Amino acid sequence: TKFKPLPTTPPEINECSRALTPTQQILVSSSHQSISFGTVSVFYPESRSFTITNGLDQYIFVEFFFDCIELKQSNPYSQVVPPLQTAGFDIKFSSHKPQNFMKTIQYIINGHHSYSFTFIAQVIPIDLQINQSFVEFRFSPDSIDPIIKEFITLTNKSNTRAEYNFTGLSPPFSMSNSKGFVEANKNLNLEITYNPGLKTHDEQDIVMNTLGGSSRALKL
Repeated sequence: TKFKPLPTTPPEINECSRALTPTQQILVSSSHQSISFGTVSVFYPESRSFTITNGLDQYIFVEFFFDCIELKQSNPYSQVVPPLQTAGFDIKFSSHKPQNFMKTIQYIINGHHSYSFTFIAQVIPIDLQINQSFVEFRFSPDSIDPIIKEFITLTNKSNTRAEYNFTGLSPPFSMSNSKGFVEANKNLNLEITYNPGLKTHDEQDIVMNTLGGSSRALKL
């Protein structure tokens, strides 16, 4: 349940600015001492619920401090929790780089009492693979076709969409989709066309660049 972000009525303002006794503090509980997102891919947005239960017969004011870019999408930043109610906070995480992320998240009750929990995530690069590193274009002896078409398959082994683009590609080679996206845990087939004209031999080294992942070489 989500409640109003700030106290507005006189009773709320009075109770939400009042320091709690040690006995009262025991009656305010949280759902986690730590949250682990495990392994997540770069750019992938993950979310967990963190709850505060108010076991008192008065309002309390809970305020969070998300002071890093990876957690800035978390919400709400504050809530006025009514007596005997539980408030939910959505802890949202996304990283633009691979890292072992660990952060202590602080929250304050009634402006007086500071608490914290630990947030952990291992962020790994996006893993977009090509099914081969070399594509050979060979005309059959009886072929009268001026072009040859071959296929490669991109496999996204990550839990988020992968953005790719091929560089170094030029005539006489062309590709059906030299840039685009592969959805999470999906495959994408790409058609490569070779149009040699009067030439008898061509070679090209091209590179698949993946946003948030490794580059991979492909020889044509």
